[in-house]
Amino acid sequence: MNRDETPRNLLDRVIRQNYPLALVGLAAFIVLILGLRTFNAVFYPVLHCEDGTEMLAYYWNHPYPVEIFRFYMGYISLIPNAVGFLSTFLFPLHVAPYVMVLFSLGIATTALSLFALRRFRPIMPDDKSRMLVCLMLALLPLGNFAMLTNLTYSMWHILLIAIVLMAAPPPKSTIAKLFQFIFIVLASWSHPLSILLIPIGVVLFFARPSLLDRIGNIGIVISTTAYAMFGVQAASSNATLSGETLIITYHSLMHRVIFESVFGNHARDILEHTTYPWLINVLALGISVLLVLAIWSYHKKHKSKINLVMVGFLTFVIFAITFLSIAGRSMELESIVVRWGHRYFYLQQLLFAFLVILYIIRTVEWKTMATSTRVVMAALAAIYIISLNVYNEGFFTTSKEQGVETIEFLKEAERQMNTGEGVKEPFIFSREGEWDIKLIPHP
Repeated sequence: MNRDETPRNLLDRVIRQNYPLALVGLAAFIVLILGLRTFNAVFYPVLHCEDGTEMLAYYWNHPYPVEIFRFYMGYISLIPNAVGFLSTFLFPLHVAPYVMVLFSLGIATTALSLFALRRFRPIMPDDKSRMLVCLMLALLPLGNFAMLTNLTYSMWHILLIAIVLMAAPPPKSTIAKLFQFIFIVLASWSHPLSILLIPIGVVLFFARPSLLDRIGNIGIVISTTAYAMFGVQAASSNATLSGETLIITYHSLMHRVIFESVFGNHARDILEHTTYPWLINVLALGISVLLVLAIWSYHKKHKSKINLVMVGFLTFVIFAITFLSIAGRSMELESIVVRWGHRYFYLQQLLFAFLVILYIIRTVEWKTMATSTRVVMAALAAIYIISLNVYNEGFFTTSKEQGVETIEFLKEAERQMNTGEGVKEPFIFSREGEWDIKLIPHP
C-alpha cells in the first residue's frame, strides 16, 4: 500500500486487478446468504409441489428426452424441464432433489450477481458500488423459499437473466456473444412471459450499431415468436386490455411490488387484513415519490442519457410483467393479495428494489459525511435488513422432518427397485393429493 493510498483506493485497485476473483467472491457470498436464508430447503429438500410431481416423478416415470418439450400449465419450460430430466436420468433418485436445488440456487445467484459485471460500468462506473448493490439486493428477503430453491420456479430467474443480458451493453468477445445468444434462445423457450423479449429485440435491432448484434437480436425475436406460436397454448396467453385489469395491475404495483419490496410480505399481509389497507397505498405512493425525486436530483446533476433509458426500460418491464401475469392468468383482486402468491410479483420486486438501492447509493453524499454519521446510517441499515429477514423468516422455512422423510422415501423406493424384488405397484409418497409423489417401477 502506497503511503498516500487510502483503504478505499486500495480496495478499488484490488478489485480492478483481480476482477474475476472478486466476482467469484461476490457470488459465493450471495450463495451463502441465500443458503442460510433457505437452510432447510437446501439441505433437506421437500420437493415442493411441482418439483415432486411434475419434475422428479414425471421424468422418472417418463425417461424420454422428447419429454423435455412437454407442455405443463399450457407452456413449455425448456431449461427447467431439461434439468429435471437430467437430474433423474444421470443421478441416483435420492440425489436428484439436491441437483435440482443446486441448479435453482445457482440461477438465483447468477441473477442477483449480474449487475456486478463490467458491462454495467456505463450505468455505475465504480466496481465496488455495483457489487454493493448486488449484495444489498441479496440481503432483502424477497419472494420465498420456492423462488430460490424450486426447479420449477427457476424459470423466473432465467427470464430475468435473459431480459437483463439482452438489454445490457453487449459483450465485446464474439464467443461471449454466442454463449449469450444461445442462453437467451433457450430462455425464450422457458417462460410464457418471454414474449417481452420481442419488443426489446425489435428496438435493439435498430439501436445496436454492430451488424452481429443486430443479427443476434433478430434471431432472438424469431425464436421468441416461434415459442409464442408453438410453445404456448392459446388458453394460457389470453392477456386483454381492460379497465378492470388495469385497476388490478395498479393495485398489484402498489401492494405487491412497491410496498412489499421495501417492507416485506408479512407487513403487507398484516395491513391487508386489518382496517388499514389504505396505509399500503399511502406508503407505496410516498416511496414512489421519493424515488422519482432521487432520480430527478441525480440526473439534474449528471445528465446521463443511458441511466434515464435504464429507468424507463425497468419501469416498462415492471409494469409489463405485472400486467401480463394478471391478464394472462385472469387473476382477480382477491387472488393477488394471497399470502403465498410471490412468483407473479417477485421479478418486479427485485427490479424496483434495485432502483431504490441504486439511487440511495448514488444520491447520498457519503464522502462529505462525518464518520459518526456514516456509522449511525450503517447501523440503521443493518437493523432494518436484519429485522426484515427475521420478520419474514416464515416464508423461507421448510420442515426438516418432511425433507428427511422425502429423501428416505426416495432411497427406499430406489433400493427396492434396484434389488429386483419384483415390485410392480407404484411407490407413493402422500402429500395433499394432487402433490403426491408417485414413482412407477421401470420394467
